[in-house]
Amino acid sequence: MNSIPALVGWLILVGLGLARVVVPDVGIWAPAFDVAHFLFFAVLAAQLFRLLAGVRSELLRAALVFLLTLGAVVALEALQPWIKQEKDSSDVWIGASGCLAALLAIFAWRRPTPAPRIALILIGFAITLAAIWSPCALL
Repeated sequence: MNSIPALVGWLILVGLGLARVVVPDVGIWAPAFDVAHFLFFAVLAAQLFRLLAGVRSELLRAALVFLLTLGAVVALEALQPWIKQEKDSSDVWIGASGCLAALLAIFAWRRPTPAPRIALILIGFAITLAAIWSPCALL
Protein backbone atom coordinates (compact mmCIF):
# COMPACT_ATOMS: atom_id res chain seq x y z
CA MET A 1 0.00 0.00 0.00
CA ASN A 2 2.93 2.38 -0.46
CA SER A 3 1.94 3.65 -3.90
CA ILE A 4 0.88 7.20 -4.64
CA PRO A 5 -2.57 6.20 -6.07
CA ALA A 6 -3.40 4.29 -2.89
CA LEU A 7 -2.36 7.23 -0.72
CA VAL A 8 -4.42 9.62 -2.83
CA GLY A 9 -7.40 7.24 -2.62
CA TRP A 10 -7.24 7.07 1.16
CA LEU A 11 -6.85 10.86 1.42
CA ILE A 12 -9.96 11.32 -0.72
CA LEU A 13 -11.89 8.91 1.52
CA VAL A 14 -10.83 10.76 4.66
CA GLY A 15 -11.54 14.17 3.11
CA LEU A 16 -15.01 13.23 1.91
CA GLY A 17 -15.79 11.58 5.24
CA LEU A 18 -14.73 14.64 7.22
CA ALA A 19 -16.65 16.97 4.92
CA ARG A 20 -19.80 14.93 5.51
CA VAL A 21 -19.45 15.19 9.28
CA VAL A 22 -18.35 18.85 9.47
CA VAL A 23 -20.67 20.56 6.97
CA PRO A 24 -24.41 20.60 7.72
CA ASP A 25 -26.64 18.89 5.16
CA VAL A 26 -28.70 21.89 4.10
CA GLY A 27 -29.55 23.75 0.92
CA ILE A 28 -27.05 23.35 -1.87
CA TRP A 29 -24.96 20.92 0.18
CA ALA A 30 -27.53 18.10 0.03
CA PRO A 31 -27.06 17.31 -3.70
CA ALA A 32 -23.31 17.97 -3.41
CA PHE A 33 -23.11 15.35 -0.66
CA ASP A 34 -25.07 12.90 -2.81
CA VAL A 35 -22.40 13.25 -5.50
CA ALA A 36 -19.70 12.96 -2.82
CA HIS A 37 -21.48 9.83 -1.54
CA PHE A 38 -21.07 8.29 -4.99
CA LEU A 39 -17.40 9.27 -5.14
CA PHE A 40 -16.70 8.07 -1.59
CA PHE A 41 -18.00 4.58 -2.24
CA ALA A 42 -16.35 4.39 -5.66
CA VAL A 43 -12.98 5.19 -4.09
CA LEU A 44 -13.68 2.84 -1.17
CA ALA A 45 -14.49 0.01 -3.59
CA ALA A 46 -11.30 0.62 -5.56
CA GLN A 47 -9.24 0.60 -2.37
CA LEU A 48 -10.93 -2.55 -1.06
CA PHE A 49 -10.32 -4.27 -4.40
CA ARG A 50 -6.66 -3.40 -4.00
CA LEU A 51 -6.54 -4.56 -0.37
CA LEU A 52 -8.11 -7.91 -1.23
CA ALA A 53 -5.45 -8.67 -3.85
CA GLY A 54 -4.84 -12.02 -2.14
CA VAL A 55 -8.18 -13.31 -3.44
CA ARG A 56 -7.20 -14.91 -6.75
CA SER A 57 -10.58 -14.91 -8.47
CA GLU A 58 -11.41 -11.40 -9.70
CA LEU A 59 -15.13 -12.20 -9.67
CA LEU A 60 -15.00 -13.40 -6.07
CA ARG A 61 -12.95 -10.36 -5.09
CA ALA A 62 -15.46 -8.05 -6.81
CA ALA A 63 -18.35 -9.80 -5.03
CA LEU A 64 -16.61 -9.42 -1.67
CA VAL A 65 -15.91 -5.75 -2.36
CA PHE A 66 -19.53 -5.15 -3.34
CA LEU A 67 -20.86 -6.89 -0.23
CA LEU A 68 -18.45 -5.04 2.07
CA THR A 69 -19.24 -1.71 0.45
CA LEU A 70 -22.98 -2.32 0.53
CA GLY A 71 -22.68 -3.24 4.20
CA ALA A 72 -20.83 0.02 4.85
CA VAL A 73 -23.50 2.01 2.98
CA VAL A 74 -26.32 0.42 4.96
CA ALA A 75 -24.46 0.81 8.27
CA LEU A 76 -23.78 4.48 7.59
CA GLU A 77 -27.41 5.10 6.70
CA ALA A 78 -28.50 3.37 9.92
CA LEU A 79 -26.18 5.68 11.90
CA GLN A 80 -27.45 8.88 10.25
CA PRO A 81 -29.98 9.83 12.96
CA TRP A 82 -27.24 9.58 15.62
CA ILE A 83 -25.22 12.32 13.93
CA LYS A 84 -28.33 14.43 13.35
CA GLN A 85 -28.65 13.60 9.64
CA GLU A 86 -31.67 12.29 7.78
CA LYS A 87 -31.75 8.70 6.61
CA ASP A 88 -32.25 8.55 2.86
CA SER A 89 -32.77 5.27 1.03
CA SER A 90 -31.52 6.88 -2.19
CA ASP A 91 -28.08 7.08 -0.53
CA VAL A 92 -27.95 3.28 -0.53
CA TRP A 93 -28.57 3.28 -4.29
CA ILE A 94 -26.00 6.05 -4.84
CA GLY A 95 -23.36 4.30 -2.71
CA ALA A 96 -23.93 0.92 -4.36
CA SER A 97 -23.77 2.61 -7.77
CA GLY A 98 -20.43 4.20 -6.91
CA CYS A 99 -19.10 0.78 -5.97
CA LEU A 100 -20.41 -0.82 -9.17
CA ALA A 101 -19.01 1.96 -11.36
CA ALA A 102 -15.57 1.55 -9.77
CA LEU A 103 -15.62 -2.22 -10.19
CA LEU A 104 -16.68 -1.90 -13.83
CA ALA A 105 -13.86 0.58 -14.43
CA ILE A 106 -11.38 -1.84 -12.84
CA PHE A 107 -12.62 -4.72 -14.99
CA ALA A 108 -12.58 -2.53 -18.12
CA TRP A 109 -8.98 -1.53 -17.42
CA ARG A 110 -7.97 -5.19 -17.18
CA ARG A 111 -9.57 -6.31 -20.46
CA PRO A 112 -7.10 -6.80 -23.32
CA THR A 113 -9.64 -6.40 -26.16
CA PRO A 114 -11.59 -3.25 -26.96
CA ALA A 115 -15.13 -4.67 -27.27
CA PRO A 116 -15.51 -5.89 -23.65
CA ARG A 117 -13.67 -2.81 -22.42
CA ILE A 118 -16.06 -0.46 -24.24
CA ALA A 119 -19.11 -2.42 -23.05
CA LEU A 120 -17.98 -2.25 -19.41
CA ILE A 121 -17.25 1.47 -19.70
CA LEU A 122 -20.67 2.16 -21.23
CA ILE A 123 -22.44 0.16 -18.51
CA GLY A 124 -20.45 2.00 -15.83
CA PHE A 125 -21.26 5.33 -17.45
CA ALA A 126 -24.99 4.47 -17.54
CA ILE A 127 -24.94 3.50 -13.85
CA THR A 128 -23.07 6.69 -12.96
CA LEU A 129 -25.48 8.83 -14.94
CA ALA A 130 -28.52 7.16 -13.36
CA ALA A 131 -27.11 7.56 -9.86
CA ILE A 132 -25.99 11.17 -9.93
CA TRP A 133 -28.31 12.72 -12.53
CA SER A 134 -30.76 14.09 -9.99
CA PRO A 135 -28.18 15.58 -7.58
CA CYS A 136 -26.21 17.09 -10.48
CA ALA A 137 -29.39 18.60 -11.94
CA LEU A 138 -30.05 20.31 -8.60
CA LEU A 139 -26.51 21.68 -8.47
